[in-house]
Amino acid sequence: MPWEVVSRDDGPCQRSLHVAAVWRDKLIIFGGYDGSNRVNDLWLYSFTQEEWSLVRGGGMPPSPRDRHVGLVWGSSFYIFGGFDGISRVNDMHEFSLGSHSWSQVRPMNGQPPSARHSHAGVVYLDSVYIFGGYDGAYRSDFHEFNFITSSWCPIIAEGRAPRARYRATCVRVETYMYLFGGHDGHRHLNDVHVFDINQRRWAELDTDGPAPTPRDSHTAIAHGRCMYVFGGSTGIAMDDFYVLRLDTANWSHVIENNNQIDTTSQDDQDIEHDTDTNASIIHPGARFCHVAVEYRAALYIFGGYDGGNRLNDFLRFPLGWWTYPGGALLDDDNDLESINNSLLGGNTLSTSIKATIKGQNEPIKNTSSLIADLRALVDSPIHSDVTFVLDDGESVYAHKVLCQRCPYFKAMFGSGESTNEGFIESTASEIAIPDTRKIIFLHILEFLYTDHCIIDLDIAMDLFQAADRFGVDRLKKICESKMLASINVENACSIFHAADRYMAKSLRDRSLSFILHHFDDVTQTPAFEDMGRSNVDLVFDVLRARSSGSYSSPGFGNRGQMSDNRKRSMPISCAVSDPRLSATGTQTGITSFVHPPPPPLFGDGDNSTPRQINHSPQQSPS
Repeated sequence: MPWEVVSRDDGPCQRSLHVAAVWRDKLIIFGGYDGSNRVNDLWLYSFTQEEWSLVRGGGMPPSPRDRHVGLVWGSSFYIFGGFDGISRVNDMHEFSLGSHSWSQVRPMNGQPPSARHSHAGVVYLDSVYIFGGYDGAYRSDFHEFNFITSSWCPIIAEGRAPRARYRATCVRVETYMYLFGGHDGHRHLNDVHVFDINQRRWAELDTDGPAPTPRDSHTAIAHGRCMYVFGGSTGIAMDDFYVLRLDTANWSHVIENNNQIDTTSQDDQDIEHDTDTNASIIHPGARFCHVAVEYRAALYIFGGYDGGNRLNDFLRFPLGWWTYPGGALLDDDNDLESINNSLLGGNTLSTSIKATIKGQNEPIKNTSSLIADLRALVDSPIHSDVTFVLDDGESVYAHKVLCQRCPYFKAMFGSGESTNEGFIESTASEIAIPDTRKIIFLHILEFLYTDHCIIDLDIAMDLFQAADRFGVDRLKKICESKMLASINVENACSIFHAADRYMAKSLRDRSLSFILHHFDDVTQTPAFEDMGRSNVDLVFDVLRARSSGSYSSPGFGNRGQMSDNRKRSMPISCAVSDPRLSATGTQTGITSFVHPPPPPLFGDGDNSTPRQINHSPQQSPS
């Protein structure tokens, strides 16, 4: 099942940096930033009646704010901290879901955390646990508020605490709190830390698998023995979707019906047409500073910021209908539990956590060896029934039954044995594979055999092209993510050129955005000159996008037209060799174009502080 639109109308306005929580059969949305103002409205969505309602409760509501924490305990909804547009705050407010009235919570004992925003928190039993955030400095302090005694106290924990950060996420599973990602003031993070609430101990999880690229402003929810992470900012808005199996500490992309969710990014959602089912398939657009909750085995996301617009779309993804690598279809908590037991021999979550945290002596992972066994078959003559011969004469052993995961080889091998209509290769024992290096082909086979391979940056482009050639779409998208995470001034045009050639729209849009925002530097690189020589139309695409003065590609911030004074004061020129341009050039075939520089990256509507120059959280993207 694909993503589904829950509601488009009659709900909260477009916003980011808001909070959400679930109480019984209702979703609660409070506060945030609408692009002009912080707001303090409270909305309820009834999952059973499928309708929104704006709650105009009694009492004194909290001041309008964003970047706060919101959570439910008992029959009340609580918020703590945030930024009110003028200053950071550390007040706590309670909204009674019975009487629909607000009241401020004034602690009886202890000191609350310093005024801050962009912190994270979870509830366990009668307490809320608050970690990190920004109070003028990036914080790693940890606090507990007990609702029964109405008291704050700092948590003194054993183990190595996570480094200071803001815009991380926390989820709770049983007696453990999991912290993921964020930004430490210098760089994005993708580490995972677990806090044992009962033992008051921190540990870092030693994870396997393709982890999300470092990010902040993402969302995370827990379901069963899994933590799901969607979207966020890596410097650009993201629309990727990951799951961390907490029993095995293994990351993977969320897969839907044996195909990775298409993460093509749009301003809102992409809608494709499924010719097999005659239905519309919806993909959420790239976004950060959104909210996510879990309700009855489904992930719900609402709103956020895509780099150009704030959103108020409301989408649902049923967690019971995606396929985990290895073929297990997870359709409810019971199936998930049975898979855990089969992998761990009945070990509890507690045991599996202790087996995967860093620093444990003699860690034991009693997990399946299936992937390792399949990987050992790559280029192995054991039971091999086909040999691929590459351009340089080197041979690679393979197995037709596993190669059939690839449409290219499925068409090659899948017919002709029972009919006379197939390719001649269907019965051949040796098959020539031209124009492919051995290291690239081995990566293709490893991915077909195991659904995973380690992709180094120096082969990502060649592997991307090979994945396109052989029709391995999911590997192609993983290569896209690898290249986007490593895009820089020197390689941006090469990535843009390849994305256009191989019709990778998301990669093309995002590399174009990077080029526009680093135009002066990119146009001085050899890659830009090579692109102009091989496909001058791409240069015109860049120049047309730049001259429009409004950059709408996904993942970048305010893109308003530059002022005339700024245009005149910061000219940028580029030289492109093409006979069509010679009429206005000072040299044959050379024309000089002058355009304004791009606007600052990731403004939040309140100022134009570039994110990549100054990551001050009070002026950071929303």
